[in-house]
Amino acid sequence: MAELSSEAILGACVAIDGRGVLIEARDEAQRTDLLLRLLDRGATLVADTRTVHADENKMTAFVFKIQANMDPNHRDRIAFARICSGKLERGMKARLARTGKQMGLTAPQFFFASQRHIADTAFAG
Repeated sequence: MAELSSEAILGACVAIDGRGVLIEARDEAQRTDLLLRLLDRGATLVADTRTVHADENKMTAFVFKIQANMDPNHRDRIAFARICSGKLERGMKARLARTGKQMGLTAPQFFFASQRHIADTAFAG
């Protein structure tokens, strides 16, 4: 039996042509970059309990970064996510799979370089 290491290994799983592919990395940025590139090429995200297909009506998203305290004068936070299925609409409520908590999506934004735009709707893909 292999000896357990205290070094963290990050993992994610996608399905490509019906086969599960495990992505392991020691660096979160590299793992996330590879995961997003595979999703762009048609891979489907395999969640803890099911496979998420892009043509599902239910909105699902993969949060790949959370940034907080960008402005010391405000208590702010933003989550960067890729929509995996369904349609995101401004003002909708989403349930966080990890905690089950409902969260209002009051000001979803698109980022392009240094510009931000409010997103009224967004789709998977």
